[in-house]
Amino acid sequence: MLDPALAATTYFAPSYADARARFLAAAGDAALHTIAHPLAGPRGEALATDCAWIGPEDAGRVLVVTSGVHGVEGFTGSATQLDWLSSARTLPANTAMLLVHAINPHGFAWHRRVTEEGCDLNRNFVDFAKPLPENPLYDAIADVVVPRQWTGPGREQADQALAAAIEQHSLATVMAAISSGQHRHPTGLFFGGTSPTWSRRTFEALIDHYRFGDRAHVCHIDVHTGLGQFGHGEVITYHPPQSGGVERAVAWWGPSCAPMGGAGSIATPRTGLMPDAVERVAPGRYTFGALEFGTHPMARGRLALRADHWLYAYGKLGWDDPIATAIREDLTEFFRPVDQSWRELVIFRTRQVVARALAGLATV
Repeated sequence: MLDPALAATTYFAPSYADARARFLAAAGDAALHTIAHPLAGPRGEALATDCAWIGPEDAGRVLVVTSGVHGVEGFTGSATQLDWLSSARTLPANTAMLLVHAINPHGFAWHRRVTEEGCDLNRNFVDFAKPLPENPLYDAIADVVVPRQWTGPGREQADQALAAAIEQHSLATVMAAISSGQHRHPTGLFFGGTSPTWSRRTFEALIDHYRFGDRAHVCHIDVHTGLGQFGHGEVITYHPPQSGGVERAVAWWGPSCAPMGGAGSIATPRTGLMPDAVERVAPGRYTFGALEFGTHPMARGRLALRADHWLYAYGKLGWDDPIATAIREDLTEFFRPVDQSWRELVIFRTRQVVARALAGLATV
């Protein structure tokens, strides 16, 4: 296993295509399973969700590590998966590792957080047969969060209106309304969709393919970036009350593991989360942790997301257009900093979290 400094300079890929090629090459003799995406990347490259299974096929315990739920965040998740694949791959008895590379490959390839449907995948796992969650505050500010003009008077007026909403309701309230998810504005931020996305259907197919419901226990680490202090990796857990999942996650990962929306957590409550799909098939036999790495100040991230959504809603600029390139590079830097020390922290912390997960699995 490479030391964290060398791993940090080795495993972060410059593009989705390169990340995918590295992942497949490093998988070696792992059992591979690929689900091809119907669309292509910005250079016409093929897109897919690729899975590597290491360990006995009938393992009772499985550690799942997913990357790219939020597209552009896949650069970091992919690097951590490549780091593990390049290690000794030591697993306890009756335990397997499942690495799911780029569950949202379209967002990964296009350097966007959302899917090809414009959806935040982690707001899309709702029951669409029931009334969808309401978000009246976001409805009121949707047109100023993503304005029709990104420069000039239109942008200035939008920023003024957004500032007025913050003054009226507080920054925390407005930010919670934006990030919690919404289902009425397809080009807006944190759109949860009106039907299951390709990525959701793919993940649900993987749950069936790998028989999560038949396993004695499934532990799931989902790698994310963008929330929290620069370089800090917080494990955020989410389980229904009385399921025992929160208590188990805290026992495995330590007191720094924070329940979503709980005291001290960087994540506010939201609906439509990916863990819901596993919880339904493995109740009481599922332990989830979102490993969230902080990057730059959130004000920068909000601006980058607004610019990205403006670009695809109203800008309609080509991939190589200078304005589009600048917006893409700023968004990518927010979710995948180039700073070497940040990348070293990612490698070190992920190794720690994976090791604790495997130790926890060995006890159930």
